[in-house]
Amino acid sequence: MPPTCNKMGYYGDIRPVWGEAVDVLRDAENIIVIAYSWPKTDHFFSYLYALGTAGDTLLRRFVLVDIDAETIDRYRAMLGQQAIGVFKTIRETFQNSLLLKSLAFVSMFRYYFAVRYSVRRTP
Repeated sequence: MPPTCNKMGYYGDIRPVWGEAVDVLRDAENIIVIAYSWPKTDHFFSYLYALGTAGDTLLRRFVLVDIDAETIDRYRAMLGQQAIGVFKTIRETFQNSLLLKSLAFVSMFRYYFAVRYSVRRTP
């Protein structure tokens, strides 16, 4: 999907993925964001984040990996009160964060399948 303000033209294609993202965010205790600037104009993602974090699960950690001070300030301004209390930053470039991204992906992948299989095996 191109980085545009208006993602509505792509909504039909990404709807199932974003539905899963809301479910995963709703149960997340840890959120790690790597190299996403979260521009104020990305209302679609803001809405997704708001829906996904409206559940009963409390965040233990929200980590932003980014070197840009403006991006870090923007997150501080856009996160809710509960997330701000657990907000941490790692000031690192995108290239140097590739290892962190790989670890985050593996962790998310393992969690996703653990949840899927436990739900399916429950009588």
